[in-house]
Amino acid sequence: MKYCECKGHLIAGSFLMAFVVLFSCNSVTTDDKFAGENKRDTVESSKLSPNADTSKSSLPLFNDIDGIRSKLSNVGIGELKEWRDDQIGGYMSITNYYQLGDELPPNNLAYYLLSDNINYIREVQLVLNINNQQRKSALNTLANVAKKTYAALNLPVESRILTAIKSGREIEIEKSTYIEKVILQKSNIESWQLIIISK
Repeated sequence: MKYCECKGHLIAGSFLMAFVVLFSCNSVTTDDKFAGENKRDTVESSKLSPNADTSKSSLPLFNDIDGIRSKLSNVGIGELKEWRDDQIGGYMSITNYYQLGDELPPNNLAYYLLSDNINYIREVQLVLNINNQQRKSALNTLANVAKKTYAALNLPVESRILTAIKSGREIEIEKSTYIEKVILQKSNIESWQLIIISK
């Protein structure tokens, strides 16, 4: 498996870059320009409004930025880059796109960690971009990586989330300290996102 380019941009208001599933490609950095069929300039994100306590997240693990970066980097779809200022009022860490298979253009997966506060992660996104006809396989891969993501974050696996991903359905579930949801962003490609947001 090899990595392909992924450049994340947190768009002011409620937009940010997409991400997605497995294929074979050459390695490039997240700071390079997007190219070819991996174009997906922005995906709608939840609004990153500040918590009442601006120094702590309601999810304790989300306060350990380097810890989460390390745990999610071990999931197997790529290494999360340095936690940094996105230059438009927020903070982020992203992976390169991770691609699978031989069909072109490739489907791909990526992680996005986002926040409006330097001290903690507000939102974890696992993004799948579907660029070819292998939709069912791509959604199953997203579900498998989602399960590993919950384990890495020490959160209980929500079976309704996994079922929704596999069947290509949107869903939102609210817990006491976080919200988890699956959403579809569709333009020239189909992009599915698992989003876990601390309250």
